[in-house]
Amino acid sequence: MQALEDGLQDYGEAVKAAAGAIVTIDRNGEAVIHRGLLREAEAKALRTLERLRQGFGSEGEAGNDDTGEETDDAPKPAAMSDRLAQRLSAHRTAALQIEVARHPQVALAALVHGMVQTVLQGSHYGHDLPLGVKLTQQDRLEGMAPDWPESPAAVALRELQQVAGEALPEDSAELFAALLAKPQDELVSLLAVCVASTVDVVTPRATQHQPGAELAQAVGLDMAAWWQPTADGYFQHVPKAAILEAVGEFAPEHVTRLAKLKKGDIASEAERLADGTGWMPAILHADPSQQDAQDMATDEEAAAADEQSQVGALAT
Repeated sequence: MQALEDGLQDYGEAVKAAAGAIVTIDRNGEAVIHRGLLREAEAKALRTLERLRQGFGSEGEAGNDDTGEETDDAPKPAAMSDRLAQRLSAHRTAALQIEVARHPQVALAALVHGMVQTVLQGSHYGHDLPLGVKLTQQDRLEGMAPDWPESPAAVALRELQQVAGEALPEDSAELFAALLAKPQDELVSLLAVCVASTVDVVTPRATQHQPGAELAQAVGLDMAAWWQPTADGYFQHVPKAAILEAVGEFAPEHVTRLAKLKKGDIASEAERLADGTGWMPAILHADPSQQDAQDMATDEEAAAADEQSQVGALAT
């Protein structure tokens, strides 16, 4: 009894690790410290973590001691057929589905949980959480483009993934509890980082309409911010005539001079002249139909806003 009473006077290790304190001064000028303070979301996460730990710790252990023999006080499962067990578990699945549907925070945390394990921690997707959502990472870019690892976009994504995952626990139960305690905007940010690694618009050949045009338009993709034409990365891999044609677009006054040089020299000069012009091959341009649609939508929005302002002015 004394040990139990003493335990109630202190905070558990999990609470100490997460709790904060307020240091203030009372009316007599003495320092006062209020310890063990938790936000409601943090307290809920700790309670959830404790329940998860208890649940995971009991699996495979109930009914067996160190010698592999059943203990007298171990709970014994009710006798039922496999068919009945499946039927009841189907009802449990349906109930869990509707409850998850009613709790967006839990659904979002569960989705991000599996993605974080796959993308940021290299674990098997879906570990410990019974979700049927599959995430497939894009892992063939280096084989397609040997210079991809050092590209500005690849470096930026790696840095973003490192920052996003460095403070997340690797234990599955602790990770889920930590995600539950996060605001939805932070969960959405983690979701975006993880989903980004699944994007795949690699094409087997040059085509007029590139895949993912809608996605590129939605994020305002500007390839000039992430890719520059270089001799090694582009000009040396196209015919001499194609290089001269490209130079004719961003530095037409140099075409005649370059036409007298060898291809290697033309490629180097083309790289120098293209620097800062924003030029890029057609395959990296925005889909014209998508760009036209975006311009049309912008024009329609501007016209609608102008009409609305005129109506307001007349009403005034």
